[in-house]
Amino acid sequence: MGARQALDPVSIEDDIERTFRQLADQKGLSLSVLRAPGLPRAMTTDSTRLMQILKNLVANAFKFTDDGQVELSMRTVARGWSEDHESL
Repeated sequence: MGARQALDPVSIEDDIERTFRQLADQKGLSLSVLRAPGLPRAMTTDSTRLMQILKNLVANAFKFTDDGQVELSMRTVARGWSEDHESL
């Protein structure tokens, strides 16, 4: 596992927007990054790996979407996680 560091949802939103906005415009697609109310200000994670995974998922969504929108939604986990067991 890589180095764990704090990563905030606003940074994730900004990075995804910056990375994919031009592609969305070129394809005539809408890009939405949604942050649910109540998200923590930051999470401790391997931010490099998480961003790599998110960017791969969003890139694939653009690859296979011809019209409409691509949406990334962030929300807290409802189950399957606890402070005693930090990984999902």
